Amino acid sequence: MYKQPFIAFGGLTFALISVGIFLSSLHSREVSPQMKNISRFEDDRIAFHSIHYLDSEGSRIPGTSPELDPSLATLVIIKNSQTYIFQDGNDSKREVMDRINDYQRSIGKFRTRRAFIKEYRDALEEKNKWEAQPEEFRRGKDISESRFHSVFQKYDSIYKKIELDHKKAQAEEYRQRRFAGKDSPGHKKSLEDLENYKGELQERSNFLKETLNKEMNASDSPEASPEVTNDSNTKRALTPLENIVDPGEWSEKNFYTNHIDGNIDSISYSRSARTIDWEKKDTGESKSVQEKYGALYDEMVASLLKAHREKFLYNYNRKAETGSRVAIEENPQGKGKRYIMITGDRLRYVLEDWDGDGKVETWEVSNPSLPFKYSSEAANIISITNCKIEKICSHFSDLITEIETGTSTTLGEIKRYGGGADSILGNEDELLRDWDSRIREIK
Repeated sequence: MYKQPFIAFGGLTFALISVGIFLSSLHSREVSPQMKNISRFEDDRIAFHSIHYLDSEGSRIPGTSPELDPSLATLVIIKNSQTYIFQDGNDSKREVMDRINDYQRSIGKFRTRRAFIKEYRDALEEKNKWEAQPEEFRRGKDISESRFHSVFQKYDSIYKKIELDHKKAQAEEYRQRRFAGKDSPGHKKSLEDLENYKGELQERSNFLKETLNKEMNASDSPEASPEVTNDSNTKRALTPLENIVDPGEWSEKNFYTNHIDGNIDSISYSRSARTIDWEKKDTGESKSVQEKYGALYDEMVASLLKAHREKFLYNYNRKAETGSRVAIEENPQGKGKRYIMITGDRLRYVLEDWDGDGKVETWEVSNPSLPFKYSSEAANIISITNCKIEKICSHFSDLITEIETGTSTTLGEIKRYGGGADSILGNEDELLRDWDSRIREIK
């Protein structure tokens, strides 16, 4: 079973204050880059974010927040103040909200049924205690039926409707008796109706007691929650209670169903800050976005990861020369480790092997001196958590093993920054030199 990895985004797991607040802030609380949460559009930038908080069975990793998409990869490219955002695993926010609303309705019904059963049980226990007392020691009269009536009226709409009809019948009987007389046909008819509603109310009460007793005694049995019937011939008093199923804990829910598969699902473009000028998404069986932009996405991500792999190795193997500092932390779970390196030019690299298999699952690259960011918690250049896509993972999964065994490279083979076609690219904007022509060819 997949266990929770180190989470380097401090404060990533948010507390749910209320569903209303969550629904209104669904976009803004995304940790992944979005047009509206990018801080700066003036500088040429390329950044990659990939989060995968799902275990091998596709369930959300315990401890991660249902408010966040658990599987989403995003590539951001800003060139000449124009922004392109590519996403793999992009979910429709409207569909996510609909699933959350469905869950809230289900949990509301479940909690109401639990409260119904609890109050019924309390009334039943009070009745049983009263009846268990010797008659000479009983205090007061048996008020259990009155309490059952209050509980049923509170929680059962059918019982409440019958009670309303019963009260109307009482009012009609009084009116007919007073104005038409006891022996009038109208009064006799009203008495008959009153008795019918009284009997129906008792029938509903008996039915509810039988049903709730089953639920209390066999809560995990199909009998515990009888199926709803649409049979128009069913007597009103015998209408089954709605079948209520426990929807599960909020913390275990995953309202996002479109997960990372290595193929992009959407592209957004903006000519001005935070305003989407056009957007294309693959829906259903359509793969037009992947077919048109997939190769370019793969190339740009690979270029960024390759450049920082080389930068990491250069700085790590020349720590004295570059002023780089390295810290190694053991996993608190007793497996794997975390490497943190701060370079002389303020780049921060984090490599995490959290399960002790020798493979890096989480890789972050950030530069706090850059004004560009999209979340205060996320690394602003590369932010990859629990990598699952091989073409992504292959760039860094063996880095810890390579530097510990010395198999990555020798000092003489390490490329330097700048100075020729065979050198390491210095800044991310260098990866975007031919971006305009490449994207123009596709358009």
